Amino acid sequence: MHKKSLIKISSKILIVLIIMLTLLIILFKPLNNSFKTTLLLLDLFAPEEIKPINLFKERCLITELKIKGSFREISADLYRPDDNKKHAGLIFIHGLTPEGKDDIRLIPLIKSLVRSGFVVFVPEFLGMKSQRIRVSDIEEVVESFKYLYNLTDYIYQDEIGIMSFSYGVGPALLAVSDEEIRNLVKFAFCYGGYYDLKNVITYVTTGYYEYKDESGYLRPDVHGKWLFIKLNLDLIRNEYDRKILEEISNKKLENLKTNVDDLKEKLGQEGLNIYELLTNNDYKKVENLIYKLNPKIKDYIEELSPISKIGNIKSYLLIAHGYPDFSIPHTESIRLADSVSKENCHLAILKIIGHTEALAIKPTLKNIFTFYIPEISKGFLIVYDLIKQQN
Repeated sequence: MHKKSLIKISSKILIVLIIMLTLLIILFKPLNNSFKTTLLLLDLFAPEEIKPINLFKERCLITELKIKGSFREISADLYRPDDNKKHAGLIFIHGLTPEGKDDIRLIPLIKSLVRSGFVVFVPEFLGMKSQRIRVSDIEEVVESFKYLYNLTDYIYQDEIGIMSFSYGVGPALLAVSDEEIRNLVKFAFCYGGYYDLKNVITYVTTGYYEYKDESGYLRPDVHGKWLFIKLNLDLIRNEYDRKILEEISNKKLENLKTNVDDLKEKLGQEGLNIYELLTNNDYKKVENLIYKLNPKIKDYIEELSPISKIGNIKSYLLIAHGYPDFSIPHTESIRLADSVSKENCHLAILKIIGHTEALAIKPTLKNIFTFYIPEISKGFLIVYDLIKQQN
C-alpha cells in the first residue's frame, strides 16, 4: 500500500470521525468524553501531518522511577498531566517488545492517554522485554498496581485500571484476579489477548481456530514458531535436547526450508515431543501433543492462562480484538467476554484493524457506510467506555 493511498484512506476515516463527533455532540450530554475519545482515536490513526496531538504543546511530565519488587528492583516511568490535579490512574503493560517501556511505538499512545486525562504508570517487565511471558510478570503487575495506588497526590484510588495488549493480557488479567488487588482495580482494558494458551498453541502451530459457531484457518507463522522455541529454551529440562533444539531453531530462522532431519534424529523423547508439536498441522492432535510435554511446560501453560482465574475478577473488562489477527485468534477475546457477566464487560471485535496494523479497505461511498462507519463506531464506543472510567 503506497503512502498516498494510506493518507487518502486515513483522510476518509478522519471525515467519518468528524461526522460522528458532530452527531455525538448533538445527541449526547457527556461532550467532554466524546471530545477526548475523538482526539485519542485521531492521535492513533490519523496521518502524522494532521494528528491533533501535534497541535498541542507538550503538557506531559515524565518521572523515571525504581520500585522495590519481590524479585528485583523494577524500572518504571510515570507519565502525568502538567497540572496540580488528581486524575484516574492506569498501569500500562508494554507487552512482548525488546525495547520494553521505551518502545518508541508505545510512547505516543501513552502521551495521548495522558492528554485524555490519565496518569499512566509504565513498569518494565523483564519477561516481556525478553519477548517471553513469565509467572513473575504477574506478581510485578500486582506490585506496580500497589505502588500506583499509593501515589495519592496524583491519582484517585477508586479510578485505577490496567491496560494490556496481546500476550501481555494473560499476566494482566491474572494480576487483576489476585486477591491483593482484585477489589481495588476498577477496570482492565485488553486488546488482542487470550483466554487459554492451549487454544493459542493450536492456532499458531496449525492455523486453526474454533469457538461456538465461529471457526477458520489462517496460514501459521512458521518463523514465529521457531523464534518462540528459541526464546523459551529454558523450559526444556534435558540439556542435550535444549542444545539440539537451539541448533534446529537457528537453522530454521536462517532458512525455513532447511532440512533438519539429521538433527531431529538426535533428539531425546522430551525434545522430540516439542518438535512434533511445533511441526504438527492437525489441530485434532494438539491436545494429545501438549499432554506429552514435560510437567514444567504444562504448568507454564496453565499458570499463564486466564481461564484458571478469570472467575475471580471483579473489575470491569473492556475487551477488544482485531480481525483477522495472525498472532492470537479473535475467538480468544470472545471466550474471555463469555466467561464474565455481560454487565461487567464491553466486547468489540474490530475488522478495521488486525493485531497491530490498520487494515486498508477501499474507501468507496458504499464502504464508508457499510464498513467504516459501523467499524469506527465500535472502536469509538469502546474507547469512549475507557475514557468514561475516569468519572
